Amino acid sequence: MTIEQDILAALTTGLADVVGDRVFVDSAPADTKTPYVVFTQIGGVQFGFIESKAPDKKNGRFQINAWADSRLAVAPIGRRIEDVLVEAPTLRATVLTGVSAANNDGVDLHGTQQDFSIWFAS
Repeated sequence: MTIEQDILAALTTGLADVVGDRVFVDSAPADTKTPYVVFTQIGGVQFGFIESKAPDKKNGRFQINAWADSRLAVAPIGRRIEDVLVEAPTLRATVLTGVSAANNDGVDLHGTQQDFSIWFAS
């Protein structure tokens, strides 16, 4: 499996009771029912070897956003995402930022966002 598939599986399983299968990579379809979760890779730590050998591990910095109709509805989902990713044995994510509020200009949604570092096989 790819790292994206692993994250998708962990979030879909860990949040099934609150978002169902509404977990998406990069963006959600315009008509998606709330609440839902979106994640995307926003960089990562890079390193290389002197002997020009590709490393067998890579690092990704992933931002996870939760969206709902109200701040009171989305806040507990945002906090729960951290537990799901940190406790997932296939991911062992490291928290890089605390949960912060997010807004989606032009759409009446309330969100959270948080960044995680995850090492994975290349």
